[in-house]
Amino acid sequence: MALAMSLAARAAAIGLSALGTLLLIGQLLSIIAVVTSNDVLYADAAGLCGSFCHQLPSRCPWVSGSPTVLCFRCIGLYSGVLIGPLVWNRLKVKRLTRLVLCFATLLPSVIEYALDKFLGQGQAALLRWTTGVLLGAGSIGLLTVLQRRSPLRHPIGG
Repeated sequence: MALAMSLAARAAAIGLSALGTLLLIGQLLSIIAVVTSNDVLYADAAGLCGSFCHQLPSRCPWVSGSPTVLCFRCIGLYSGVLIGPLVWNRLKVKRLTRLVLCFATLLPSVIEYALDKFLGQGQAALLRWTTGVLLGAGSIGLLTVLQRRSPLRHPIGG
């Protein structure tokens, strides 16, 4: 049972990292499309990222008068998913401490969401990006806690 959980957590961590990479590439393509006025490339990038971000123009970075295809929070989230394993693998703490730290990185997103939802407090772009990074890193950190070995240190089958 523990081995199955470990393998599932490793597969999920690797899958999330791959998805994060793909979506950040989509974001880069949307910026290139806006700068070069390539509507087809922009539509492709928006299609790629559309299922993974609400793409509200008011919450997206703008380049040359057009919104990009990922909002600030999603950019942070997928960046956090990519950098999270690098941080968690170098952190030499006990498993319980790591678990507490992972949940602590999720807390700012919950607070920010509650402020936005219940008090109507629209948050600044930098705060949305920062809570996104913490959410992504914390989520991937939880997956690393569930596995016995890190997906970055030991490839699947290794």
